[in-house]
Amino acid sequence: MSEAESQNKADGLPVPKASEGGLAAYPLASGRQVRVSTGTDWQSEHLQVISRDGKVEIEILLTANGPVVRVSGGALQMDSAGSIQLRAAGGVEIEAEELRVRTRKSVHLNGETIRLNCDEGVPPEGGSAPAEALPVKESGCCEH
Repeated sequence: MSEAESQNKADGLPVPKASEGGLAAYPLASGRQVRVSTGTDWQSEHLQVISRDGKVEIEILLTANGPVVRVSGGALQMDSAGSIQLRAAGGVEIEAEELRVRTRKSVHLNGETIRLNCDEGVPPEGGSAPAEALPVKESGCCEH
C-alpha cells in the first residue's frame, strides 16, 4: 500500500477508483460517481456527481468570481429553520409549470413597477404600443 493510500485510509477517506491528470473518481454505492478535478489552475477545479448513465447531476465549478453550483435531475428541496435569502447583482428568473407562494403572514412585493399578467412583448410604461396589439388574456384568480 502506498503512503498516499495509507494516509487516505487513516483519514477515513476512500481511495479514488481512478486518478489521472488531476482528476480523481470515487465510486458510490448507488452506482454514482464523485469526480474531483484539481486541474493545473483554478479554471479547471470542479467537483461533480455523475449518475450511473453518465449525466452530471451536481456540479460545483470554482471560478474567479466564486463558486457556481448546478443541480439537475429529480427535485431540489431547501429546508431551513431560519430564513433563506437569494441575492443577485443581476436578475432572478423562475420558469415553471406552476408557482405557488404560501405564507402565514403577509406577502410583500416592493419595486419601481410591479407587473402582473404581462407579456414580454408589451412595452414598459411610457413606451409606444407595438404595431399589432397583443390579444387580451382573460385570467381568473386562484382556482384553489
